[in-house]
Amino acid sequence: MSWTLVSSGQQRSQTGKYTLVPKGDNTLVKFELSVDPNVPLPSFVLKRAIKGTIDTQTEALRKRVLQVKKGK
Repeated sequence: MSWTLVSSGQQRSQTGKYTLVPKGDNTLVKFELSVDPNVPLPSFVLKRAIKGTIDTQTEALRKRVLQVKKGK
């Protein structure tokens, strides 16, 4: 699954992609994200934003997987 940002006041561009690979009874998930902010950001702010994005996307994927498993 992949996406591309349509418009934003804070970013020039954003693309993201999940790649799912079966591993026996489990699934390996690779998450790729590319973001181009409108303004330069200090590295500590950028790292915090990246961590927040990864945490948010991981939780959203987990919730969706659980919904599908329950048949919703």
